[in-house]
Amino acid sequence: MLQFIRNRASVELLSRSFRKYNVPESSGQLLQDLGFVHMSMSGVFHLLPLGLRVQDKICRLVQQSMKSVGATQVSLAHLSSKEVWNRSGRWETSGRELFRLKDRTERELCLAPTHEEDVTQCIASFVESQKQLPIRVYQIGRKYRDEARPRGGLLRGKEFVMKDLYTFDVDGKQAQGTYRQVLGAYHQFFKAVGLPFSMVNADTGNIGGKLSHEFHYRSEAGEDTICVCPSCEFSTNSELLKETGLGKGHSCPNCKDELTLSSSIEVGHAFLLGQAYSSKLGANVEVDQRLEPLYMGCFGIGISRMIAAIANVTKDSKGLVWPTNVAPWKVLVVPSSMKYMAAAESVYDGVANVVGADNILLEDRSQHSFGYKMKDAELIGYPFVIIVGSQFERDNLCEVLVRSTGGRHRLPLQSLHQVLLGNFL
Repeated sequence: MLQFIRNRASVELLSRSFRKYNVPESSGQLLQDLGFVHMSMSGVFHLLPLGLRVQDKICRLVQQSMKSVGATQVSLAHLSSKEVWNRSGRWETSGRELFRLKDRTERELCLAPTHEEDVTQCIASFVESQKQLPIRVYQIGRKYRDEARPRGGLLRGKEFVMKDLYTFDVDGKQAQGTYRQVLGAYHQFFKAVGLPFSMVNADTGNIGGKLSHEFHYRSEAGEDTICVCPSCEFSTNSELLKETGLGKGHSCPNCKDELTLSSSIEVGHAFLLGQAYSSKLGANVEVDQRLEPLYMGCFGIGISRMIAAIANVTKDSKGLVWPTNVAPWKVLVVPSSMKYMAAAESVYDGVANVVGADNILLEDRSQHSFGYKMKDAELIGYPFVIIVGSQFERDNLCEVLVRSTGGRHRLPLQSLHQVLLGNFL
């Protein structure tokens, strides 16, 4: 029946998708109800194919961002020893959120919630000269935190996926230059995701250091509150505002204008650590004939948290509205009835050759009505839906639906390629 130009095994068919098809009852649990994730237990989630595709798209953008600052990807062990955490002093100060365990020899370990200790100890073992600096290494991997009250699905769980970058410089001046460079790369990353964001001054907290910034999406689902001045560039986390005593009465300390307060979701964090870890873990380099601790920075992005944050920020009454660059698929091709399947196949092939086969999906399910399929497409939030029907066979016209705006465009196949590639994708 199917007569694709390409090998059929390489075609992304919706019928092969491993997901749920029930209409969600609660908009607050869209990711679970639509089969992007599955809750294994409180605070622990399995990523299903749709959720994994979104995560992979976010990771690709992260990798491009890290490449722009010359960072190399590594993969650090999930298990970390009590000894290295004792050297930094965080074994005791981390409290009950640290997952602690023992191996069969009674050696005390933890499941790493972050990797400052381990990466610093690793770098200390082979840095011998200033010529090896700067060093910038990052990883994308799972982290663990024993949350007392997991909530918000992927927003706050016991196990999560995070990107963490660690930088090592010879002195404070170079470390500050690195910090500014990475903040610039973060701005480019969040712009590529395609949603408005805010960078705010932040508290260094348990990680330590002398300077910190957070990246936030404004959302009623968020547990944080950020303060932004409408008149100048001042912005900060409300917790830091309280701790420092600045902006009492919600006024900006710079221009005295009233600060705008909004709920938000933290999705990124940057720390200029200085020598806090390197001095305790022996990460030194010779400077003017004496050993000096390296200057460090660490920079995180909550990968799995971003999936939930984006869903919360963009969802509407019809379902999810994924930004193009992180959508599980950018384009869905839907025949208006199964008798137009051959026409839909030809449109799929033509568009796939332009936008890439990994970005396009074909609606091939025969057991559902056209109305059901269109409602399902709105729920999932594909950025663009191409409808192929009688107009295509008669006039070579397709109808393109833009999920974010609700716009509809009737276009010939040749123009469809140009519009998708140039204006939409």
